[in-house]
Amino acid sequence: MIQIGANDGKYEYSKESGKDFIFDFLLTNPYWQAVLVEPIPSVFTELKKNYSQHKNQIAFVNNAITERTETRELEISGKEGKNSSFFKRPQSLIGKIRSILKHNNKIKINVNCISYNELCSIQNLKEVDFIKIDAEGYDEIIIESILHTDQSNLIPKVFFWEKNTHTNNTCEEKLSNLGYHIFLSGLNKSGNYMDRVAIHSSIL
Repeated sequence: MIQIGANDGKYEYSKESGKDFIFDFLLTNPYWQAVLVEPIPSVFTELKKNYSQHKNQIAFVNNAITERTETRELEISGKEGKNSSFFKRPQSLIGKIRSILKHNNKIKINVNCISYNELCSIQNLKEVDFIKIDAEGYDEIIIESILHTDQSNLIPKVFFWEKNTHTNNTCEEKLSNLGYHIFLSGLNKSGNYMDRVAIHSSIL
């Protein structure tokens, strides 16, 4: 499995449970191999520390995933960088986020980015079963880049991502056309479903 935007590995602050289910899943399923991707250096250090007791074969990658190899400016905000994004957010949304997280600090750093294909090549991945993405609005761009890979074994049967309500449903339509079924997930504290799960019909 691959997790893009792994943060510190343990928490998803906007979710009702406050927990990242990947952490417990890997802890109780040590035979699963994982690649955990987190671009913010300080958070990346915490990620590795939090996973120190896991028995899985885990590769930690301190990069962001974009369409190409590049260096980009990342705006860091939110508790422990949880709300960091490549996108400039509408002021109304920023105010709402700050109110929820009670965290007003915001800085910008340059992060090294690699493509999904490059990630798989560096990690020598031959097959990917599951991918979880939490990239604060960049999720569906990453998914579309994954769908364009020429190695079908690297396109997972299950996608799990945070739905950006400010984008259209083009990504979901493309996945549906490729034989995926879309489900709602990630009930937040306001009673809304923040996430989408796409499962290919071949494993349903």
